[in-house]
Amino acid sequence: KVAVDNEVKRLSIVAQKINNGVLISDIESNAIWANNAYLKLFGIDLNDLLGNRPSDLFKTDSTDFVLENVNLNSKNSPIEFKVQTFRGNWIWVEMTSTILYDTKGSASQIVEIISDITERKRSELALIENERRLRFITDNSSDGFMIFKDNEIIYYSSQCEKLFGYSWEQVQS
Repeated sequence: KVAVDNEVKRLSIVAQKINNGVLISDIESNAIWANNAYLKLFGIDLNDLLGNRPSDLFKTDSTDFVLENVNLNSKNSPIEFKVQTFRGNWIWVEMTSTILYDTKGSASQIVEIISDITERKRSELALIENERRLRFITDNSSDGFMIFKDNEIIYYSSQCEKLFGYSWEQVQS
């Protein structure tokens, strides 16, 4: 008993020191513990969180997807989604859920590790938009554009087809 209590104390200290949000819920998804990073990320007080289901407190842009994947994600694969914090701002998060089992093999708790990926998502969306703009420019130019990577053509504008007489499919083969 003393060894287990000491281990729990050590793990609690570690969980409080990491930058990712950590939430422990009962099997019905009611919050029973959260680290400071989780509380700060979502802008919520521990007393407002405990005993509640986070899915009831925070709006997401894909509630069905999150509920289907979060607790029953046996692959332990991270999922990404947008969520509205308690303060009202929207952020992108990546969440990995793990089900903990008691000594009888029954599911007893859920541990969620949550990272704020808002800046990464903004960068990804900006890159997609820039690629769209570049493609529009190159496809509507009278010049042909090819992009090479390691001696392989990875982009061949539609004007190249007109200039050289080869389609993208022909160039790829």
